Amino acid sequence: MSRYMSQPLQSFPSGPDDWVPPTDTFTDTMSITVGGERFDIVHRRGETDDQLYVSIPGRKAVASADYYQGFLPNAGNGKRVQRYVEEWAVALREMVALEPEHLLPAHGEAIGGAEAIAEVLTVHAEALEHIVDQTLRGLNARLRQDQVVDAVSLPDELANHPALNEQYVSVKDIAKMVVKQYCGWWDDIPSHWSGATFDRRAAMICELAGRVDQVIGRARELAETDPTMACHLIDWAYFADDDDVDAARAVIEIYRTRVMLGSRNTQELLVLLDHMADARVRIERSG
Repeated sequence: MSRYMSQPLQSFPSGPDDWVPPTDTFTDTMSITVGGERFDIVHRRGETDDQLYVSIPGRKAVASADYYQGFLPNAGNGKRVQRYVEEWAVALREMVALEPEHLLPAHGEAIGGAEAIAEVLTVHAEALEHIVDQTLRGLNARLRQDQVVDAVSLPDELANHPALNEQYVSVKDIAKMVVKQYCGWWDDIPSHWSGATFDRRAAMICELAGRVDQVIGRARELAETDPTMACHLIDWAYFADDDDVDAARAVIEIYRTRVMLGSRNTQELLVLLDHMADARVRIERSG
């Protein structure tokens, strides 16, 4: 969990007694009054399965928690458990219907004005709904999962909206989360059902290429023009042999090029940088 969440191990509970459970629980909605002020608490699954938002009707305010984030929502994090894209959009639509004049998000500054709030919440809902719709249509058409995800995109009016910047995850990342909710662990490739380990497949690919250095060399050639494919190639070389130092050096070199060539969302950057760090450990271990 520490590794996948990129959080220090010390921040996690050490056992069942090292956390404070809730004293009051509810299903769907609950209202409480504190200091004469009514708070309507609404549960809708989103970034987590226990997520909620709070409406303060007497103040025409909504505390939107993580449903609104000021950028393309973190609804497709590849290092987290299931996130619920459809229900996330439902929560956003519900908040718009409340016509709040003050929005208190967990990310970013407070937003004032009913019109401005309705716009940003609505475009978030539309983006998530669009991704869900495209993904389910692709699955229902029996396209392979990677083909489904590759075909998903947002229309220009959403893709270029300042509140939907791909800062943390991408549109395709969110589509993958929708696929994950509706499908099992199998990725539609028959040989992957009971497949060989990635290491064994990598070794075979390098053997067919003639030599590992052939694969490394081709990866270096493609680094500038096709960094995605270059990374596939260098990973085959890297995982084919746990002791190959040249492959480790090439991992750092090629992934650095990939990072520098274009903007990457935060979660993808962490994955790439972690991989480069692992390669550095291999080099240092070799002496």
